[in-house]
Amino acid sequence: MKKVLILVLSSNKHPYDVMIDTQMSTWDSFEVDGTQTIFYCGDPVKDNTDKIIYFPIKEEYSTMGHKALLAFDWCLNNKEFDYIARVHSSTYVDKKELIKFVQTLPENNVFAGAIVKDKKDFLWGGAHFILSKDVVQKIIDNKQSWNHSVMEDVAMSHLVSDLGIEFSEGRSCSIDNMGTTWRAMCYGGEKECFLFNDFNELKKLNNQFFYRVKQDGKREVDKYLMEQLFNVLS
Repeated sequence: MKKVLILVLSSNKHPYDVMIDTQMSTWDSFEVDGTQTIFYCGDPVKDNTDKIIYFPIKEEYSTMGHKALLAFDWCLNNKEFDYIARVHSSTYVDKKELIKFVQTLPENNVFAGAIVKDKKDFLWGGAHFILSKDVVQKIIDNKQSWNHSVMEDVAMSHLVSDLGIEFSEGRSCSIDNMGTTWRAMCYGGEKECFLFNDFNELKKLNNQFFYRVKQDGKREVDKYLMEQLFNVLS
């Protein structure tokens, strides 16, 4: 079985620390064979645990690339995996579906996610990434070419593209508040968009494994959404 390491961009700082606890008590509260989860944080540095690792990096948008490189290097040196699923603190991961999906992927040159068409295309970090181990190694081997003046997802995408690795379409679903109802906006696979009030309606989605629950500035809503997803998907 191919193995996937779920690498979660996280932070110690409130209210993001609440999201680590929420993820651990929902989608990462049980084991799924072939998966492992690591949360990576910057300052303030604490002792690493079996789940959380820390780097002496100030928590700012401008340092996210440095933090990502440190995390990738740490994973290469400390973990066994075939793929990294790089998600963030407002991501619900259906590990049962994720491990099924990675079995269908090529062993090498995988950089999958939601492709944004631009002057130079990139994968949107909000919809998460899946990288094969060889791509993670190539990023580290060429880290001097990472452009830290742009956002992390753009910099990572452009570096991978410059290395001659083609993007592939991944899957993700964004859960968005629409005032009196919710919207499921899907990317990749079966592209769907529908409104719902009953979270059980999400069961009709086929093979989704990443759910973006980020509501800007409302971590308490992110927490609520993760708990609702756990109730219907676990």
